[in-house]
Amino acid sequence: MWFWNYETEQTGRGPALAEPQSRPEDQSSPGPQGRVTDNWRDLIHR
Repeated sequence: MWFWNYETEQTGRGPALAEPQSRPEDQSSPGPQGRVTDNWRDLIHR
């Protein structure tokens, strides 16, 4: 993983992030299944 240092304007390596351990059983993975409308592209390009 990389990070941006705004003071030096350089990239740098950051700490490793912890792996996800769990999620609610009723939550789909990898996304919100059934919650995105078929016309989502039209809605974001207004």
